[in-house]
Amino acid sequence: MFKYNMTIDNESYKALFTDHIEAADFIDDVATESEVIVLDFTEVTIAGIIADNDFDHAYKVEMIASMIAPNIIFEKWSQAEDFLKSQKIL
Repeated sequence: MFKYNMTIDNESYKALFTDHIEAADFIDDVATESEVIVLDFTEVTIAGIIADNDFDHAYKVEMIASMIAPNIIFEKWSQAEDFLKSQKIL
């Protein structure tokens, strides 16, 4: 998983992506109507995501669940949270 730090139309924007291809697709989509500048990106671990204050809890849960269980579709983030708790990740 990668954390991207960028600006979109001069506004700070941070996001997590599973890989650089997903990030590039997002940037390409947004860049059709906005100016996107990638400032930096770093590879992050589950522990790093949990400790990161740039994201709210629900977003962290969704992203961690997508990392460890990419084939499971959770209808709500609370279901993903329950799954992560059952796996002793949260």
